[in-house]
Amino acid sequence: MLQLTVEWLAGTYHGAEWPPSPLRVFQALLASARRYPSGEHNFDVILQDLERTPPPVIVAPLPRAFAAVRAAVPNNDTDREYEHLARGDVLGARKLRDKLKAIRERSGRLVDQPVHYQWECNPSPAWEALADRVTCVGQGVDLAWARLNPTTPTGYLFEPRGESGDRLQVPYSGVLDVLETRYSKFRQAIGRTSVVGVGEPRHATQIYRSPVSLPRIRSAVFRLRTLDDRPMAASRDRGLAIAAMVRHAIHEAAKRAGLEQDRIAAIMGHGDGKQRINAIPAPNAGHAWADGRIRRVFITASDAIPESDWNAIVRRLRGAELTPPHAAPWALLADASADDRVADAFVHSSCRWTSVTPVVLPGFDHRRGKPRPQRTARRLLRHAGIPQAAVQRVVLEPTGRLPGTGHATDYPVPRHLDQYPRTHLTIEFHDRVRGPLVLGAGVGVGLGLLAPCER
Repeated sequence: MLQLTVEWLAGTYHGAEWPPSPLRVFQALLASARRYPSGEHNFDVILQDLERTPPPVIVAPLPRAFAAVRAAVPNNDTDREYEHLARGDVLGARKLRDKLKAIRERSGRLVDQPVHYQWECNPSPAWEALADRVTCVGQGVDLAWARLNPTTPTGYLFEPRGESGDRLQVPYSGVLDVLETRYSKFRQAIGRTSVVGVGEPRHATQIYRSPVSLPRIRSAVFRLRTLDDRPMAASRDRGLAIAAMVRHAIHEAAKRAGLEQDRIAAIMGHGDGKQRINAIPAPNAGHAWADGRIRRVFITASDAIPESDWNAIVRRLRGAELTPPHAAPWALLADASADDRVADAFVHSSCRWTSVTPVVLPGFDHRRGKPRPQRTARRLLRHAGIPQAAVQRVVLEPTGRLPGTGHATDYPVPRHLDQYPRTHLTIEFHDRVRGPLVLGAGVGVGLGLLAPCER
């Protein structure tokens, strides 16, 4: 076994994925081989052997993500500045001149322990020489050093198997030639009269089963529209009724899709509930002008539901009518626009998430009459399938942190959940997590929606 250990000098890593993909390490080895060639060792031979080797097992620690750093430059658009000055708008010209233009936003992680890659191939002196030449793994600021380490590693095990998990790029047969070709094209991209863009080739990927990854969630977002196709908003106390109407629309869409009765029953939550499709009303919250009114509805489900069933139902929900019991149609469902910033906020990645609608805790947890909130939080995470190791802390709160959220008791719940405790909460993860996130026993009735809360 070849065990390559990578450690970052500054303790920071700015790559997009975690752990760093095996292909990223392969590229670092290739760059080091080209930057510091060796006459006594043929590095291409061992790199070509690595192409044909199965993906490695990775042992990595849990990093801690830090806030994104935005690089900006002064705005150099003097033409618009002169337009303001020509109209006598000196203040507008000054604001435009002082405005910074963002050129890059870089987010990273704090890594205080090394990452180990275990390939099923034999180490050799050439491998030791190549590992000694590694200077960077990740972006240009991620200075690192590598070594062959035969000792037993410590950390979390990421295995290249399983049907669910994070996809990481891995070396494959011919990747050395692919990278060499792209590099030569990149060097010739700037010509005498034009600049030719060089795209990133499509590399092979492998699903890595992670002990700290969250369950994957399928999601789609719809906007509420009136029957004459105008924007519509409902108060937060109608969230329970909206969720019920959307669930009825999901049931009708499943029947129109021609699904069998047992499949429809699983989608509606009967049985183990793993294939249930949830309707989650999303209040307008999280920004300075938030009013807490409901204008959007998220449709969520786990990966357990077949993709064909999911796509068939989502397609038939477009334009579906929302009808109260024994009444005329009340509203329509329409696709959210591509630039819907409020909807996009619920699916961004963040380390800190806070509840927008109350979370219904899965029962009481008291000892001698005193509540034990941390034990309750652990049970909540376990019911949601979230590994405890991925969470840094959970804070239970009576009211929401974001503008547009109300007290936990302001939201109605059905009769079977009326005696369960309801609360707002803020959950902090060690690494960035992508939404949407929905927690608690009230997921089936549209409660427990979380949103990113960086500050």
